[in-house]
Amino acid sequence: MTENSRERCLVLQYFEKFGCDEVMSQNPSYPEDQESLDLTTPEEEAVQAQIKNHHAQSLERKKILQEME
Repeated sequence: MTENSRERCLVLQYFEKFGCDEVMSQNPSYPEDQESLDLTTPEEEAVQAQIKNHHAQSLERKKILQEME
């Protein structure tokens, strides 16, 4: 795992652990990293799927809470 992908995994795990709904965008000052960001391993894809699922669940919870008000 490259240092960049390791850092991405750590950031995604942080957001998952603390329930954040937003994921930091790619830092535009590192355009040479874009190619490595486009290539994902099955492990990274699994983490990304979990984050998307968590985000969808969070949006659904917010929607339900708004309907209850």
